Amino acid sequence: MLKFPVVSKFSIDQMWSDIQINRIRSIDVGRDSFYRWSYYFIMKHVQSCRFDQDKESFEHFWQSIILVYSWMGRGILSDFSSTVERYKEARLTIGEVQRTGHLDKNQLTSIVDVCNHSVVACSKYLHFLRPDKFAIWDSRVCASIFGRRVHHYQINNIDNLLGYFDWIRSLPASGSSLDEICTYLGIERSTGQLRAKEFVLFMSTAGAVVAD
Repeated sequence: MLKFPVVSKFSIDQMWSDIQINRIRSIDVGRDSFYRWSYYFIMKHVQSCRFDQDKESFEHFWQSIILVYSWMGRGILSDFSSTVERYKEARLTIGEVQRTGHLDKNQLTSIVDVCNHSVVACSKYLHFLRPDKFAIWDSRVCASIFGRRVHHYQINNIDNLLGYFDWIRSLPASGSSLDEICTYLGIERSTGQLRAKEFVLFMSTAGAVVAD
């Protein structure tokens, strides 16, 4: 498991200021971009799913995963038939996480298995499910914390994802910066603080290298 650095070494306020100075050139998140406007609709769809009926909720869950993968850009979604079986085991776990916002390693492992065995995809699904509790994790976020060269085994690691969830919640940021970032992203401040912090980490690490 990666050892996360102390949060005092990171300044969301300064990183956000640097990103603004650099004109946010690393990714297109303008008002008309798919990346920006689809966020709200995916979140609403994911959060509307209820897990008290097996067949109906699986169909809704599968639609949610398809939407999450459409948002990932390079993600490849496969293995439908085995996902149905894994979902039967994970359904009640997902419902409990949706209700409580709490997540342990066993629960996370179950949800990763049903998200195509991808820790990154799982983090994005959990974020859309409970944006107030879980932040997105990917190679660029990992690189922003640990350096530009990261490894697949570090990214696709359940323990690292759990550590990241705790770490980013405690990462300080001023109210004014959070307001600016949430406004820029077109999201609500009440549920968008983790998304705002993750966005700044993501944007600060253009050109991250993922080694085998």
